[in-house]
Amino acid sequence: MAAHTATLNERAGVESGAMEELQQKHAEAIADLKEKIELENKAYLETLRDSHESEIKELNDSHYSNISELEAELKTLQEKYDTDITALQSSAGGEVEALKAVHATEIQVLEEKHAKELKDTENITKVTTRNDTFSL
Repeated sequence: MAAHTATLNERAGVESGAMEELQQKHAEAIADLKEKIELENKAYLETLRDSHESEIKELNDSHYSNISELEAELKTLQEKYDTDITALQSSAGGEVEALKAVHATEIQVLEEKHAKELKDTENITKVTTRNDTFSL
C-alpha cells in the first residue's frame, strides 16, 4: 500500500506539474493572441484611416472641381446678364428717344392746331363784334 500511495503521490505531483505547465502555456497563448489581435487591429485601423483619408481627398477634389465649374458657369451667366441688360438699355434708350421725337411732333401738331383754333376764334369774335357794331 505504501507503494500505491507513493505511486499516487508521484502521479499527483506529475499531474500538478503538468497542470502548471498547461496553465503557463495557456497564459502564453492568451498573451500571444492579445498581441496578435492588437497588431491586427492596429493594421486594420491604419488601413481604414488611409482609406478614409483617400476618400476624403477624392471628395474634396471633386467638391473643389464642382465649385470651379459652378464659378465658371456663374461667370458666364453674369456676362450674359450684363450683355442682355446692356442690349435692353440700348434698345430702351432708342425707344425712349423715338417716343420723345413722336411726343415732340404730337405736341407741335397740337400747338399748331391750338394756335389755328385760337386764331379762328379770334377771327370769329372780331367778325361777331363788327356785326354787332353795325347792327346797332
